[in-house]
Amino acid sequence: SAPVLFTTVGIPTVTNTGATLIDANSARLQGAVINTGGEAPHVWFQYWLTGDAATNTFDAGAQTGACNAAVSGLLTGGSYAYQVLASNSAGLVVSGVRTFTTLTGTMWYVAVSGSDTNTGTGWATAFATISNGVAHAVMAGDAVLVSNGTYSVSNQINITIGITVLGVGGA
Repeated sequence: SAPVLFTTVGIPTVTNTGATLIDANSARLQGAVINTGGEAPHVWFQYWLTGDAATNTFDAGAQTGACNAAVSGLLTGGSYAYQVLASNSAGLVVSGVRTFTTLTGTMWYVAVSGSDTNTGTGWATAFATISNGVAHAVMAGDAVLVSNGTYSVSNQINITIGITVLGVGGA
């Protein structure tokens, strides 16, 4: 009789690599499939407001490496936790839990492709200069999100209240 060939499938390995692009109402949850177990696993991100029993689930589909979930509708200043789940025919695995806190205050956006005549309230309407973003951040808790790029700063920028200036991979 002819030999029978078969392939075994193991449980995948997944890790939680932290949240990025965090602003007042959204974040990018990140994870990675470290080992598929021989079969591309289906991946989900579960996230929840700390202390809340309700869990939200983002279906990321079949994944074989780094993966992420852009989530929105989060509460301003909310403390959140999340984990990554992966499943193939051998079983389900759950990553460790990581936490993040959404920003408070008004978000001001700066991008190399922006214009200082814009409103600065989103990537599509970003300011062009960091100084203009900082000038609009007039309340403690406001944040200036600066997209990747090279910016010329001709004058000193003075920050006199508790704002956040954060470099992010935006527009």
